Amino acid sequence: MIAYLSAQKLEIMQPIQVEFTFTPDSFGKAQVYILFSYLKTGWVKWVLLLGVAVWLGGTFYLGGMSFLEIGKTLIWVPLFLGFWWVIFKWLSRRNFSKFPMLQHPIRYTFSEEKVDLTTQTSESVLQWETFQKAEEARDFFLLYQNAFMASPLLKSGFQNESDQESFRGLLRSKNLLKQ
Repeated sequence: MIAYLSAQKLEIMQPIQVEFTFTPDSFGKAQVYILFSYLKTGWVKWVLLLGVAVWLGGTFYLGGMSFLEIGKTLIWVPLFLGFWWVIFKWLSRRNFSKFPMLQHPIRYTFSEEKVDLTTQTSESVLQWETFQKAEEARDFFLLYQNAFMASPLLKSGFQNESDQESFRGLLRSKNLLKQ
């Protein structure tokens, strides 16, 4: 009886509409979040650690540097990371300006059966099976099509907190959102 009521409740669920327009900042925040999610994956950490271990091992084995010289070399790491961060932010803003679709309203309509996506230039119908997982951040939700490609949905696009809570429930019912 409970399963029947749950199924009946899902059938009468009203579609949830989310409509938003990216700004350079909101698009950049989503890109940074996706990047850090990518860097947190296990294999990336292990590749970086292996690279450092090989570099240090090779340096000591070949007797090319003392600890002091390695310390002087490592000062370049923060400079490299800072340079890389500036380049990443510049690329994010450049990508935003190059893709007009991002600068116009994007509307998602979520129902139990499907996801409708409407932009200024296209309309798409996506099946829930398209998505592998979902994550929630402070300012947006991310719907992942695979481990490295995600569609951000700005929370400001929801009409109210009740719609956000209904959306969380829908994502959980599809086993996409953990918590």
